[in-house]
Amino acid sequence: MDYVKFLRDIVEMYSPSGYELEVSKYIEKFMLENGFENVRIDNAGNVIGEVGSSSPTILFCGHMDTVPGKLPVTFNGEFLYGRGVVDAKASLAALVIAASKLKDIRGNVIVAAVVDEEGYGKGISEIIKSNIKANYAVFGEPSNLYGLTVGYRGKIGVKIFCSTGQGGHSSAPWAYKNAIEELFNIYLKLKLEFEKASSNSVAVCLTRISGGKSHNIVPSSCKAYIDVRIPSNYSVNNCMMLISRIIEEYVVDSGLDVKLSYDDLVEPYEISLDSPIVKAFSRAIVKILGRPVKLIRKTGTGDLNVYARSMSVPSVSYGPGNSRLSHTENEYVKISDYIKSIEVLTEAVKTLCILHS
Repeated sequence: MDYVKFLRDIVEMYSPSGYELEVSKYIEKFMLENGFENVRIDNAGNVIGEVGSSSPTILFCGHMDTVPGKLPVTFNGEFLYGRGVVDAKASLAALVIAASKLKDIRGNVIVAAVVDEEGYGKGISEIIKSNIKANYAVFGEPSNLYGLTVGYRGKIGVKIFCSTGQGGHSSAPWAYKNAIEELFNIYLKLKLEFEKASSNSVAVCLTRISGGKSHNIVPSSCKAYIDVRIPSNYSVNNCMMLISRIIEEYVVDSGLDVKLSYDDLVEPYEISLDSPIVKAFSRAIVKILGRPVKLIRKTGTGDLNVYARSMSVPSVSYGPGNSRLSHTENEYVKISDYIKSIEVLTEAVKTLCILHS
């Protein structure tokens, strides 16, 4: 089996969210030709196949989509470059190939190559809707080969509308409240209140702001979108309550009309370090790579959060590549790391089946 060809082929298939069909057909064909059972493409466009037949059941889940922006795909014999090779086609390829080597295990591996992870999570939502339940789950995301991701932050999208009620001539800015300035001050207040601590604090990022009617009118209204990432010591509900309180304290007696709404609500997730799947990967990394595992708690949010929380399944993420290269113009993976990750995955599953029994 040509591991490099498989990866290079799917990287060469440009697949931003909504355009995963070519990759899905390729993976479906690979599964059918390599002994996977119950191979199908579901209503969302996810490709699903299984190997093995007994307990425990382990879900391998990786996403086929990438962020937009086509890049040339090049291979120099050591590194493969291209859009999505880090996030997360190398991890997806490693999961698919590792599963193909696990047909004889005393366990069951379900592989789900999902759509829309970089979009709105339609793929993982369909997996949950279809009640694809496992004892454990591994999500394919870059962890630098010897790392194992045991936690992800949650997410809240905050939409804010601010109105001062009246604008005026920009030659007299002291005479009117500026809605853009007021909303920006609200953002700074949130940021200051939440980011007093270390990397374990809530992260607040203003990602969109718009307001004003003309270049010579003091803006009377403004709207903004704030991306909030939540560590595991918070929940979505208590974080939303804090956001509302902080804004109310700013607005009281100000004469401002401020309206809040929320979207993209995802709870944070962190697995117990005593879980058998954490122990299995820790042992596999020592055995295959000769070094201890590095446990990672990522600042981002992904399909893992949604599945692990909704299905109550102990979940980790693992894969080759440096996550700092994700979504950049310089994505690349070291091929030897990619091949080693396949060995780690197969060893981890074998160990997990023993620990589970």
